[in-house]
Amino acid sequence: MTSETRLAAAGCLILSAAFLPLASQSVGSGTSHQARSIQELLPDTSQYAGYLFTHMISSDYGRLYYAISKDGRHFTRINGGKRINDEYRGHTCITKGHDGRYYMTGGGSPAITFWVSGDLVKWEKHGETSPDVKGIAIFKNGPGNHGAPKLYYDDVTAQYIVTWQTAMAARDPKYKGIDERYWGSHRAVYCLSKDLRTFSDPKLLLPEHDVAAIDIINTRAGNRYYTIFKDERHPGFDYPMGKSVRVSWSSSLTGPYSTPGPPVSPNFREAPSVVPRLDRKGWYMYFEQYTGVQYEIATAARLEGPWYNIYFHERAIAADTRHGFVFPITQEQWNDIVAAYGEK
Repeated sequence: MTSETRLAAAGCLILSAAFLPLASQSVGSGTSHQARSIQELLPDTSQYAGYLFTHMISSDYGRLYYAISKDGRHFTRINGGKRINDEYRGHTCITKGHDGRYYMTGGGSPAITFWVSGDLVKWEKHGETSPDVKGIAIFKNGPGNHGAPKLYYDDVTAQYIVTWQTAMAARDPKYKGIDERYWGSHRAVYCLSKDLRTFSDPKLLLPEHDVAAIDIINTRAGNRYYTIFKDERHPGFDYPMGKSVRVSWSSSLTGPYSTPGPPVSPNFREAPSVVPRLDRKGWYMYFEQYTGVQYEIATAARLEGPWYNIYFHERAIAADTRHGFVFPITQEQWNDIVAAYGEK
């Protein structure tokens, strides 16, 4: 019996039987999607040989560091633990773009920045945008922020979706500690672009659901699109799923999206990223336990779940790793990265 099986048998699943994917939520062609096999819904992973984990660290927040892994569970920080790029600042998220190059988000305030690389080794500034969120009525009296921007290139519609969180309420300068009124007022926002040079006007991503959302990422599997985010409402007896990672799905990149599913993670987790497992058994999701500062890994056969945590003895990520993004890489890319930055 593997440790994953022991965890399930011991009742340690994050999602119990009561939290199975909601078959009653019909969004788009959900029936045909559910009928397809796990392997049919996974992207082709035959070209990949490992994973790149771009992240920041506790003592150098907002800066760019690299870790690599062959199995998606055990990561080694490289470049001697030093920064990869001294100019970069932000929350990383990488996508392969319209021209075959790789694009990464940077900081969000006052402008969302974009970086580009042909080989995932060297990065240069590509451009920036400053969406006017004050044109959305609920943000009229807010700070107009673009928190933790992310991006995803959809090759089906040939466009990028850029997502971020914006607050409806301004921070209270007199408040001591965490201002939950401010954090709970965040909503998911997006704009679209063909080239990350010109952009559509910003819109709410989940307008049909009054959910506090931050750290919003997007992906596609089969004919479904997924929005994965941290539910930023504070947890309580009346809202036990607060401060956890959740998933919604749709037949369209911009929605409408399903009612968010049950928590993928325990409470007080954020910064999700998701990748296909190279063994083609499903998916890995990574999220940060920011209160204790460590990264955790969950796995599922389908993005809708059910998900459960990988036992901590079967994963290894440096304890000071913060707010990162995991991305699959080829053997050639692995070799180039190691040649530039070493294996440790």
